Amino acid sequence: GRPLVISGSGGVGKTSLAVQWAHRIAERFPDGQLYADLRGFDPTGTPANPTSTARDFLLALGIPADDVPDGGAEVLRAYRDLLARRRVLVLLDNVRDLAQVRPLVPDGARSLAVITSRNRLPGLADAHVVKLDVLDEDQSMVLFGGRVGADRVAAEPEAAARLVRLCAGLPLALGVVAARATLDQHPLGLLVEELEHAALDALDTDDPLTSVRAVFSWTIGCLSPVAARLFAVLGLHPGPDVTEQAATSLLGEPAADAVAELLRYSLLNCHGDRYRLHDLMRSYAAEEAAHRLSHEEREQAVQRLFDHLMHTALAAAAKSDPLRQPITTPEPAPGAVVAAFDTAADADRWYSTELAVLSSAVTAAAEAGFDGHVWRTVWAIRHYLLATRRFREGERLHRLAITAAHRAGDLEGRCRAHRGLVSFLVNEREFAAAEEHLRCAIALDDRRGDLIGLSNDLRGLAYLLGGQGRYADALDPLWRALEAAQASGDRIELASVSASLASVHDELGDHEEAATWAVQARDMFLELVPDENDTMAAANRDTLAGIYRALGRYTEAEENYLRSAQLQATLSYRHYQADVLVRLADMKAEIGEAESARHHYRTALGIYDDLGFGKADEVRDLLARVERPVRPQ
Repeated sequence: GRPLVISGSGGVGKTSLAVQWAHRIAERFPDGQLYADLRGFDPTGTPANPTSTARDFLLALGIPADDVPDGGAEVLRAYRDLLARRRVLVLLDNVRDLAQVRPLVPDGARSLAVITSRNRLPGLADAHVVKLDVLDEDQSMVLFGGRVGADRVAAEPEAAARLVRLCAGLPLALGVVAARATLDQHPLGLLVEELEHAALDALDTDDPLTSVRAVFSWTIGCLSPVAARLFAVLGLHPGPDVTEQAATSLLGEPAADAVAELLRYSLLNCHGDRYRLHDLMRSYAAEEAAHRLSHEEREQAVQRLFDHLMHTALAAAAKSDPLRQPITTPEPAPGAVVAAFDTAADADRWYSTELAVLSSAVTAAAEAGFDGHVWRTVWAIRHYLLATRRFREGERLHRLAITAAHRAGDLEGRCRAHRGLVSFLVNEREFAAAEEHLRCAIALDDRRGDLIGLSNDLRGLAYLLGGQGRYADALDPLWRALEAAQASGDRIELASVSASLASVHDELGDHEEAATWAVQARDMFLELVPDENDTMAAANRDTLAGIYRALGRYTEAEENYLRSAQLQATLSYRHYQADVLVRLADMKAEIGEAESARHHYRTALGIYDDLGFGKADEVRDLLARVERPVRPQ
């Protein structure tokens, strides 16, 4: 029959699965069951010869030694001819590659080969392939609990759960830890301390067949030099997963072939276009980096990676927030890949898939002293963190950025980091702390003579005061911001200040004055960004709609609400899109257009429900009011 290939990394349980399954189906093969360890990944470094294995199989099947041919080709032909006539199950364990196993795979439908290998053996035609991965936490606990006993797990449940996580779902590691816990009666908490300190050391045994580090090393010994180097530098990646572009940046040369080789030998797992090392494999890769690469080589690889992430994040920011004041940025290191984006939607998709890596990378860069990468990367992802309401994570990263910029003595970085933190603090209603950071940014930009930055800071102060309902107090910093923006001659900043003045005048009830500023801002934004794909342009449209609503100019209000909602959706601010639609629905309800109000409430409700926002309940109440039939008089 068609051969069955069970592939996976070392220690994942391929042999155990194959042997158990072979026992279950043995009765289907009455002419015999054969087993051979082909030593493809073995501490001896000497894989078994297929001709010698075929000769042993012929003898095991009852062929007299004198009848076994002498020549290699004849032995293999005799073996295959015999299995074509009989029903034999052949378990070929620990196969290195296709050249070793192909001569031993039976022809025809009567016999079956079951093959285990770290190599995926993609060239084995018509094979059924079962790819084993590490276990999830529940499966790991079942395996671990079965080895140490339910009582031990019940006595130390937190330690048992932590041990399972530290073993990264690798059955071999779980077996080693369970054996130590059982044979030496070590408290599980003590084993946790050992694994947290040095997991691979704690999983070392005297037997190279069960030592996790040794088992991993046999696979590395089979790799090409470039793939072995890529494996090592992947240990420098902060996780949780890696793209081919990141792998190329770490390696300093195209990585596609090396990635394919690591996949073939089950050292990487593939999830779409992303690749992952399980945690123990990552620890081993980090050891390989320390042993194989010089300090300078490691530093260069890490810089290329951080350059890749930082510059790609900056490219995404330029596409998704094009009117934002730019920052000074050094050129990327040779070999670092910088992605480009055609649309803001492309940029936001990249943010979405890469955000966990970016957060880890910022933390790692801070620990490694790459201070410029810290604050610039945080600056670049601020827009997306706000759009997706990750306020606590935004605060954490901006505090890292402030520390890094201060440590580096970088005034620009300190300004950007202090100013960036404010938006997150305001959303958490930490107004006093936000004002403190804004005043730091104002003082620094004043010291630097950065008029655009100073205007931006003062707009931030006005936004902060407005968030506390202090709209009259917000006018003073806005007049100062207007003066700085006019002195700078920067039309983007002038448009932004105009939009802020419109918003504050609207809140103060001076709608005619507000309309003047909002229209001026709208016209300037249209001049600067004709498609209006900018956060300030979208917000100004919403402000203008509210002003027209207050003035009773409902058609113009509706046009601007709809335009703002459209822009917010394009910019990935879906919660703001829903907010705008609720305001439009409120207006429609006020002027007696119930059907239109219901439509917009329902659309907003769908967005809030999709995002899991509590505002959904408020909108349900509003919708119920407009859906309630009017009683006849």
